[in-house]
Amino acid sequence: MSVRRISAFIAIRTLGVLAIAQLVPYSPGRVIADGDVHLYADWAARWSGGYLPYRFFHLEYPPGILPFLKLPAPSQGVYEMEFVALALLADVAILLLLRRRARGNLAAWLWIAAPLALGTVMWTRLDIFVALLLLAAVVSMERRSYAWAGVALSGAALLKLWPLLLVVAFAIAVRERRAAARIVAAASGILAVVIVPMLLAGAGPGLLWMLRYHSARGLELEAIPALPLHVMRVFGDTLPSGAGYGSMQFVGFAAVVTVAALAMYGSWLLVLAAAARRRLPAAHLLLLMVILTLLTSKVLSPQYMIWAVGAVALVVDDVVDGPRLACWTLLACVSAQAIFPFTFFQVVDAEPSGELTAILHGLVVIAFSAVAIHQLFARRHEDSVALASVEELPRPKLAAAAPAGATAVAS
Repeated sequence: MSVRRISAFIAIRTLGVLAIAQLVPYSPGRVIADGDVHLYADWAARWSGGYLPYRFFHLEYPPGILPFLKLPAPSQGVYEMEFVALALLADVAILLLLRRRARGNLAAWLWIAAPLALGTVMWTRLDIFVALLLLAAVVSMERRSYAWAGVALSGAALLKLWPLLLVVAFAIAVRERRAAARIVAAASGILAVVIVPMLLAGAGPGLLWMLRYHSARGLELEAIPALPLHVMRVFGDTLPSGAGYGSMQFVGFAAVVTVAALAMYGSWLLVLAAAARRRLPAAHLLLLMVILTLLTSKVLSPQYMIWAVGAVALVVDDVVDGPRLACWTLLACVSAQAIFPFTFFQVVDAEPSGELTAILHGLVVIAFSAVAIHQLFARRHEDSVALASVEELPRPKLAAAAPAGATAVAS
């Protein structure tokens, strides 16, 4: 790796750590940009005090969070330092994975620059570990290490539930039944090793609460399906919002939430259909699923863009116009950082500046998604045209049998 890349990586990460430590100004006003890591520290303290997670207190995350709650930290401040250190290690691992895969230079530069566009949520949320596992799964698929792909996907699903669908998509996409069986068996084995002992220990009600928690969540202010409601606010409609399920969301609008949920489930079926056609490789399937999930989910937190940056980095050196896709990716990250933390409470209070930011954020994410999907299928279309042109070439005619005793001369 070049000295320029290493220097840029270190400089940007140093700035991020200083921002997290509040040694340089970052979070404006009432907003605490790294609030989630404080929540993890609180859960870790409860567990160290003898209260078992999922039994004596609820967690909104699947059991993949448990190893992070066992960091040997004597205080909240030490815990947060340890978590950020682990996140930085994952950050380095992703960069090394991209460079080892090395299909060009744009992927590494995109990942290096991402924290400038996205902010400190890069290292204070679980999502960077999800991104690492998703990238590892794709690289394992490309190397035909199908069992390892299943292991990585199950690890991602134990942090965020939606990667479970990728187990199905990747299994459908491979051509060999044995390969598909390895993916499913490895993923199922890891999930069973984690979940079954927890059920036996009485964590079943807590796990069910976690599933109900996510199904009952409302329409978050940053979600793309909420974009029409922000437009209505601009034109004077009073649409209430309030805190609930760990986020700020619009109050009511069950119909919008239902439509968004149906759209998300439908988009996931489209991913499975694309996998069944076996025209998209694993990296493209991952990006397609991430994009469709961002567009249709009733919850769109800024840290979800980490998944998008990682998925784009896997394809950006392969598509027709990689620089354009990279620019739109960073622009979408900037819009996510603009809405949180910089104008978050202006959005909550329906101030004009906040509503303008929310609308621009929604439009930028939609534009980014359109560019990404176009790039995916434009590349596959070119490949199919090239393949068709090769198949249409006239086949060489077989030479007539030479008469006995004649000598064949190769031209």
